[in-house]
Amino acid sequence: MNDLAQAVHDTLAGDDTLADMLATYEHETGTAAPAIFDGLIPPDDALLPAVSFSLSGATRWDTIGQGGYTTSVDVRAYANKTGSRNTLRAIGERIYELFHGQRIEVENHEEWGWYADAPIAADDPDGYPGVLVGMRVNLLRK
Repeated sequence: MNDLAQAVHDTLAGDDTLADMLATYEHETGTAAPAIFDGLIPPDDALLPAVSFSLSGATRWDTIGQGGYTTSVDVRAYANKTGSRNTLRAIGERIYELFHGQRIEVENHEEWGWYADAPIAADDPDGYPGVLVGMRVNLLRK
């Protein structure tokens, strides 16, 4: 996981409120943790609700003496086909609250703030209900 992905994962996994809304996933190592995954979709053996995230694009910028990236991050939550949309809405709102306007440390970078979009419905192609929170962060290279 790169520095930005690690910061996103740590922010999501470190929030007890979000963790209480998610299923638990048992890793191959035998450790159990909230169902939070780096990638577009959770693994096939994950219980739902679960959250997955991916770095969806970056634009490099440079000025005299400094440079950095504006990076897009997609965070998605999925629930069982019989799950409640209210649970998904609550998960989406919590993700928004964790990132929008916050200062989250990203190792080896100075970040200039996170901007999150309001959660929107984004169902999985297989019919699993989902929600998407799109985010952007400006990172200055150190």
